[in-house]
Amino acid sequence: MSLPLAVTPSDPLRHATITSVVPHRHSSHVTAWPHERRWSVHGTSNGRRMICGDTGGIHALPSVIHAWAEGAGLDDIGQAATFDLLTGRVEVPDNNPADVIASEWQWLSLCQLEVAGKRAGVIGLPRARAGRGRLSIV
Repeated sequence: MSLPLAVTPSDPLRHATITSVVPHRHSSHVTAWPHERRWSVHGTSNGRRMICGDTGGIHALPSVIHAWAEGAGLDDIGQAATFDLLTGRVEVPDNNPADVIASEWQWLSLCQLEVAGKRAGVIGLPRARAGRGRLSIV
């Protein structure tokens, strides 16, 4: 598997950028933590964070990086990851204002649900799956 990574000149040992073939997706980034064996990955689409997660296993990153770069859907990227990665937003390629607002409300609703669950001590909070223009809670 070939991965389209470009290291960041300012810190080539800890930062890499991944460009996607999908025009509305911005480059995603992988960062190695400086004091712990962990890696973070995040990516945006039309200025909104779509994927964001941390893992202790570097072996978990290639499938996520490849899926993002090749334009896989968010559901497919989430399934490729062995760690929580999806933010709960729905990708809006055409930046249609109504769909962007719906996506943001769904994301905010999930954030509220997560906060409420943590306050109540709930284990196993719902995870978001964004796909085909709508969000489902699993």
